[in-house]
Amino acid sequence: MRFFRVFLYLFYLQVSQFSLACSETDELRFAHWMDESNSASDSIGAINALAQDDRGLMWGGGENGLARFNGDHFSVFRHLADDPKSISNSYIASIAIGAKGALWAGTNSGLNLFDERSETFRRFDNRNGALPSDNILSLAYWQGRLWIGTLNGLWVLPDGANQAQEIAPLHGHIINALAAGSDGVLWVGADIGVGMWRPEQAQLSWFGNRTMDVRALALDDSGSLWVGTYNEGLLRASLTNGQWREYGSEAGIQGQTIRAL
Repeated sequence: MRFFRVFLYLFYLQVSQFSLACSETDELRFAHWMDESNSASDSIGAINALAQDDRGLMWGGGENGLARFNGDHFSVFRHLADDPKSISNSYIASIAIGAKGALWAGTNSGLNLFDERSETFRRFDNRNGALPSDNILSLAYWQGRLWIGTLNGLWVLPDGANQAQEIAPLHGHIINALAAGSDGVLWVGADIGVGMWRPEQAQLSWFGNRTMDVRALALDDSGSLWVGTYNEGLLRASLTNGQWREYGSEAGIQGQTIRAL
């Protein structure tokens, strides 16, 4: 039997609480973890994004800050109005780990690159001409490029570049989630369903016939695509036969909006 883990943040969970699915392929049960030592002032609110860096540190982006968890305690980064090297906005919508373990964070006010040594941020936004759309919803690092989902389409920032380029076929779409496949496909979670972008052919297609507001995507080793939705719970789609399966309260999930996987 294949063994896997799925971490997911639900709509109302705080910085110190998450759900963990740890099971064999078909029988999922969810346990919950919470750090009772965290005070209300340290909370970053509802969590929108999750990533693990090359050192094993967990990062969570929420409505009121970016949190780093080392297994014992949290460190929180927030926007400071008088500090241009702080993160550009405390509302963190997306996180990605890039080249050499670099942490990227997408906010309501542009894109941010974390400098580990100084613990400061470099900003990419409309003000400096790096990214026309400042409302960043999703990020994925793939094929030496950072893919950026926004309120107004998909953009790409190659390594070392200072300006992002738009992916024209997705102009105007709300791109809530991204997942990089091993077969040359970038999976795109939009407000109208799951898209498949093939950059080598510059080709966009849509997966399945389900119309849904996608908020999170993840691929596992068994050949399944996990889809977190707004108000429709957690779904799993087989990439082999295209069949879908829903997971809800009977599997122990406490909510119907899945923001991150």
